[in-house]
Amino acid sequence: MRTFSSYGLIETNHHYYAPREKLRTRTIKQLTGDQGGHYITIWAPRQTGKSSLMHQVVEQIRQNNDFEVGMISLQSAKNDKTDEEVFETLLYELSITFNRSFASIQTWKDLSRLFSKDYFEKPLILVIDEFDSLEEDFINKFANEFRNIYLRRQSQTGMKSIEKSCLLHGLALIGVRSVLGIENVKGSPFNVQRSIHIPNLTSDEVKHIFNWYEKESNNPLIRK
Repeated sequence: MRTFSSYGLIETNHHYYAPREKLRTRTIKQLTGDQGGHYITIWAPRQTGKSSLMHQVVEQIRQNNDFEVGMISLQSAKNDKTDEEVFETLLYELSITFNRSFASIQTWKDLSRLFSKDYFEKPLILVIDEFDSLEEDFINKFANEFRNIYLRRQSQTGMKSIEKSCLLHGLALIGVRSVLGIENVKGSPFNVQRSIHIPNLTSDEVKHIFNWYEKESNNPLIRK
């Protein structure tokens, strides 16, 4: 019998959960796109199911075999104070997730090299969890380079995604706030992004979970 879980990732084979199919489908469409993927943020308070939803998104995209897709976390970079430390954390997470080695990064402009044909055979969809764990200066630097990559890909019209100079087809940054909310005197550098807010469970979703439990446990819940 399934159990309830209020922390960590939801395991759909073991936990009660709300399917949220429309939200998952919308997110997949944003990342894969009809004419090209988008760069988006996924944001909400903690324990609202952001990471669990995106794990489901990653698994569903992976099934069609059109993309290389992976999800990393920058949680361990929250105390990094230098560019070199952040680069080291990023490279480690990428190497573990994709089971390959990547060239070292010397400057922020080198970031796009990680997503080239030297390391990937298909267009890439990358999900970065705990993105806002980074210090704000690093958030701005990442966002600025991702924006440059996105615009460069957009300018390469008439080319298939696999033919473009950078293969970062779709990108999702997960955090407790939207990148658009960054306090920056120059404004957010990530103005090409599309923001997806993860709402709290609706009344119908809560009823669905409780009804599911009652049916499996044969133990009606007392409701006022």
